[in-house]
Amino acid sequence: MDTVLIAGGRTTGLMMAAELARRGIPVRIIDKSPGIDPHVRATLLHSRTLEIFQGLGIADQATQGSIAEHGVRIYSNRELVGDSRHQPLDSPFPYGMAQSQAHVEAVLEAHLGRYGVAVERNVELVELSQDETGVEAGLSLADGSKETVSSQWLVGCDGAHSSVRHLIGSAFPGEADRIPYMLGDVQIDNDLERGEGHVFLHGSGQLFIFSTLPQERRLVCATLELDQPIDGAPSLEQLQAVVSQRCGPRMRLRDPRWLTYFHINYRLAPHYREGRVFLAGDAAHVHSLLAGQGMNTGIQDAFNLGWKL
Repeated sequence: MDTVLIAGGRTTGLMMAAELARRGIPVRIIDKSPGIDPHVRATLLHSRTLEIFQGLGIADQATQGSIAEHGVRIYSNRELVGDSRHQPLDSPFPYGMAQSQAHVEAVLEAHLGRYGVAVERNVELVELSQDETGVEAGLSLADGSKETVSSQWLVGCDGAHSSVRHLIGSAFPGEADRIPYMLGDVQIDNDLERGEGHVFLHGSGQLFIFSTLPQERRLVCATLELDQPIDGAPSLEQLQAVVSQRCGPRMRLRDPRWLTYFHINYRLAPHYREGRVFLAGDAAHVHSLLAGQGMNTGIQDAFNLGWKL
């Protein structure tokens, strides 16, 4: 019997598995995806997360190529109207560092591998039962076969649409923002300050350009009209039109890696534990993507729960 089964191999699950493995706890980690998601879903490592990484000896790898975020500039109808400076913290990492979630996942997966544990890809949790002594989980494997696994504990790190949360019957109260968003991972030809976020307020909506990521990439996020129907993915030309309207024609987008529409959800599970099953990260709480709350709270959930288990 494995001591702990972890469902979900993103940042939260990888941290969870690594924290157990480095203490010699038998652990198994599964993920239904084929590999690390190259799409940039989070862009900022907080100071506390970097302190954790420093203790694990992976802070240098996690921040490779990244720069500190020192503040946010605010514009109204294309004119600069505010400049909010982040005050440095009493920390070896006094500022957050701009970095993509995909890079952080790669660093954590390599860290986990040093303890002889690998993520089992294309494996999905489909059944779950538990009693006072342990958990029995039904898995659907990559080759289409089924497997039943017994463990003392199960940790659901499987995201906002968590199978673990559904299988234990946990509610996920909250709401979806009625405002749709357009998101793009692009490069921009401009003279924006690299180590800052930029917020453009305009009569047609808001536009956020986050701090520069390694390889000079930027995540651009624009609000659309309230309750506007969204389907498929936007084109670079559509995102460019919004950027030109709210920022001016000097902002030229190029080399898109990812373009999408989405709605922000704000949700919180009533409990993070049900018997021998835990929820962590987005499986337990989802937030706005602004300020990198999701990735950082998930990593810190796992770091906290790891030593307790």
